[in-house]
Amino acid sequence: MQLRFGNICNIEGFRARVELPDEDYAKTDWLPILVSNSLSNQENNPIDIQTPVAVLLDESGQDGVILGAIYTDSNPPAVVDSTKKYYHFKDGSHFEFDPNTSKFTADIKGEASIKAVKTTFEGDVDVIGNITATKEVSDKKGSMQAVRDTYNGHTNPDGGVVKEKME
Repeated sequence: MQLRFGNICNIEGFRARVELPDEDYAKTDWLPILVSNSLSNQENNPIDIQTPVAVLLDESGQDGVILGAIYTDSNPPAVVDSTKKYYHFKDGSHFEFDPNTSKFTADIKGEASIKAVKTTFEGDVDVIGNITATKEVSDKKGSMQAVRDTYNGHTNPDGGVVKEKME
């Protein structure tokens, strides 16, 4: 087996072809791309065309496996910090986790959606913008519906009734 370096030149499903600059830009056959899970737990982390990769090839130079993407001097990482986990996307969205401060940051350029049987937020929650919930919203003191019920049935001390109900 031989370790080679090249760039992704074609992608089809879960396989790709690699162009090898040190081999007069010869192209490999379709090779599988190494992933961390492929059975019960699966991942999809697509690789871009022109991504620099490391490839393990047999003696013929055609059969093997793409070991993964690599950084180069002309293609350095977006964040150089050996302790942080960082994921950057071409639209500018990114996720970062810093284990030194136990802080997770997500900067999403579009919408974010969480679908779960139950979602719990613990600690302080600061919101800038709107929150939309399709089910009941509650805290340790009660539910939003209970607040609506109290407000909508309220009579003012001077005898006036709430004119605009909360929905």
